Amino acid sequence: MKTRVLFLTVVLTFMGAALSTTQASSTTVVVCPPTTAAGLRHFKDYGSSPFFTTAEHDKSTFALDVDRASFDVAKLWLRNAERPPTGAIRPEEFVNALPYQYPVPDQGLSLSLDGVRPHPFSDDDALGLLRVVMQAADAPARSPMSIIICLDRSGSMTEYTGLPSQRRVKFELARALIQQLADDLQDQDRLGLVSYATDSTVDLEATSVEMLTDSLPAALQSLVPENSTDLFSGLHLAYMQATREQELWPDREAAIILISDGAANTGLTDFHQMLEQTEGFRDQGIRLSTVGIGFETLNDEILEQLGDKGDGQYVFFGDLEDKERVLTTVMSHLLPVALEARSQLVFEPAAVTAWRQVGFENRSMRDEAFSDNSVDAGEVGSGQSVTVLYEIELVDQDPAGESPDSDQLVATAHLRWMDLEGQWSETSVILKRRDLKEDLMDEQFRAAALMARWGQLIRREQEWDEAQFDQAYEQLMMFAFSPETSGEDDPARTALRQQMSTVRTMMALDFGLGMGQ
Repeated sequence: MKTRVLFLTVVLTFMGAALSTTQASSTTVVVCPPTTAAGLRHFKDYGSSPFFTTAEHDKSTFALDVDRASFDVAKLWLRNAERPPTGAIRPEEFVNALPYQYPVPDQGLSLSLDGVRPHPFSDDDALGLLRVVMQAADAPARSPMSIIICLDRSGSMTEYTGLPSQRRVKFELARALIQQLADDLQDQDRLGLVSYATDSTVDLEATSVEMLTDSLPAALQSLVPENSTDLFSGLHLAYMQATREQELWPDREAAIILISDGAANTGLTDFHQMLEQTEGFRDQGIRLSTVGIGFETLNDEILEQLGDKGDGQYVFFGDLEDKERVLTTVMSHLLPVALEARSQLVFEPAAVTAWRQVGFENRSMRDEAFSDNSVDAGEVGSGQSVTVLYEIELVDQDPAGESPDSDQLVATAHLRWMDLEGQWSETSVILKRRDLKEDLMDEQFRAAALMARWGQLIRREQEWDEAQFDQAYEQLMMFAFSPETSGEDDPARTALRQQMSTVRTMMALDFGLGMGQ
């Protein structure tokens, strides 16, 4: 007899100092009329991972590279009473939108794995948690670095974005974010500005931040968004500026922050050639992070892949209240604490008949790549955590018809990464049958499971009848309004509360269900 029961997870946490915040000066641009741009949005649907039979495929290997852009995009979409396209919903990014309070180790990366049986929400599922933590609390203050902003000033940046009551021009959001970044950087850091539309220009040579008080606001104010979008040209010019900084300041880290809606409609528009350029400069030591602005014309795929190949981070910036979070995330990845991080779970066929990873479809790796140092994997920034969930099917009887021993091995989790000195480390933990909890009492574990279910609900990964829908909605409501979930209120749970009534209405209509209470 077989019972489908278990989820496994991966978590990655780092301690880092939060950036200070100051109020950016307000600016305006000439605004074009809003456009109906649904056809310009681009999200790649990577599908949903199926169940794998353990006897045929006992390993799950993936890069530890995750962001929360999908959750932030969905938040804006739903609060505008629109259903996000399926490709915009990546459940693993919903899970990792929460600021979990995981224990921080004294040094290195820590790995944990736990599980529960039966699954508290479904007879067919279960949970496990793989946790990786990089200690940065005692790390010395970072050295000065050079950052080149690559700013999209094409016509699409004149469009409005955001909530109906708080709509702003995308270019105004970008200006505010850049000014906030300059305010938060160290005086000895250097900041330069490149912008692009049909042409690409160096608007501000890299200069010490302490010298930018007047020149940066003037440079930003002089820019007028118009014309088409030559993304490749803009990025190439930014890379040239970053290369020059490397030559002038060989002991400094050089990085690029791309701020755009991801459009690329003139010049070189071949996506793969852009990624090749990014990989080449990444190998030269120049990291790239991307900030997506405006869900109306967002090319999510380009921005996510550029951030991934650039060993940086992709974040979505939808309203001014997110400035601090966006900049903290971007800066943590421009100076990562773990490089080429990858994880592999090995399931024991005698204990697990089948397994399925929740999300991470576009971060999967070949099993043999786990031990291949030449294969690009993920970077983990200071203060971050990554949580990964699995659904597995457990065997309840051995071949002789007896109940399995409590010491039976269920799964082994492996983790490999390279530190900033180029040294590789590896650690492993095991999960035995006796380690499986009967009840999901851990609130952070429950929160991760519910956020996964939330993403799957919006993706419509299964057929829901009215009773199942009402049950899922009630559980999500209890989580969204429970103060015990993370010890204190957090932005992700606040956003979830704001979306619940909209999603309730939309999902009920989509599924043809009654509205319940």
